[in-house]
Amino acid sequence: MSENKFQAKSNEAFMDKFVLNPGNLKAAMKNAGATARDMRMVPYEKLRVLPGFNQRDMTPEYKAHLDWLTEQMVRYGWKAEFPLPVIIQKEGDEEVIYYSGGHSRMICAQRARELGKEIDFVPVVPKPRGTNKLDLWTDQVLDNTGLRNSLRELGNIYYQMTREGCSIREVAERIGRSEQHVKDALDTRVWPVEIRDAVIEGKISATEALKLWRQHGPEAINKLQAGLAQAQAQGRSRVTGKSFSGPRIPPRVLQSAAKAVETLVAGLDESVRAALAEPENPAEDGQDAASEAQEQMVPVPMSLLRELMRSQQEIEKVREQAAKKAVKTREAAQEPVAEDAADAGGADDDSNGAAESVY
Repeated sequence: MSENKFQAKSNEAFMDKFVLNPGNLKAAMKNAGATARDMRMVPYEKLRVLPGFNQRDMTPEYKAHLDWLTEQMVRYGWKAEFPLPVIIQKEGDEEVIYYSGGHSRMICAQRARELGKEIDFVPVVPKPRGTNKLDLWTDQVLDNTGLRNSLRELGNIYYQMTREGCSIREVAERIGRSEQHVKDALDTRVWPVEIRDAVIEGKISATEALKLWRQHGPEAINKLQAGLAQAQAQGRSRVTGKSFSGPRIPPRVLQSAAKAVETLVAGLDESVRAALAEPENPAEDGQDAASEAQEQMVPVPMSLLRELMRSQQEIEKVREQAAKKAVKTREAAQEPVAEDAADAGGADDDSNGAAESVY
């Protein structure tokens, strides 16, 4: 019997014998030597959001998460084992309670209240005295265990941490990630609005958008729009890395073409190589440098040209096959679905696709 199966059977045997028998809370804490931690129940209306600390984007995934969490709030209310982190601010003669995390729960609590669920009090745990803004930003990352922040959202948080005096290395150390991860997240802040919105709307992943931006710079906008247009023509709403890489050329074709090029370069005279290595002289006084330069003719063996042409034909064949496949995919996506097929079983699926996560 494997170790995992043995462990599973042991767990089952324990649970079969285990019976819930509530004990005395105060006695248990005293015997354990536990210390008190202030968890209070605060009226919902008395809680204020700390401005600027909710860095969530309204992505399709996040919207689905909010829908799921709202359903849980309506069914179970606010579970006391998930208190809200708060700070106490002195503002004039008033002590104000701000929450710095748990924004999703507060959004869904408001929705649940609007649907008739009684959530009058919220469990809160105050941050210790001496907590600074850098601590709050760090907790934004470490405390989000329900739905992790996206790379773009993390970029905004890490930026705020650098404003509090943290270096990239220090940010990485505080959150337990690599410096490259922090750099990647920060780089998402320079995206133009077209790329940013495409990521938020779920049309491209943040990772692929980052690759596209680093490779093409401002031209990435046109690349993205072309990829989205192609995806939509094929019945898809999202682009991937393959959308920008073109058809896959078989390795044997690439090897043949590379070998032909290597043979061509290897067969050149030293004088020709030296001439090719020299930088081109720009045109002077508005004259066309190409017309003045005497082009040197280089003999190329017929067999080598034949090999290059064969490789080019193979590559063109791959491109044609990819184009035909794209047309078929586009036509299939535009075909209306037959009524009898559409009415077949499984039509009552009302799942929103949101994966369950920590409350």
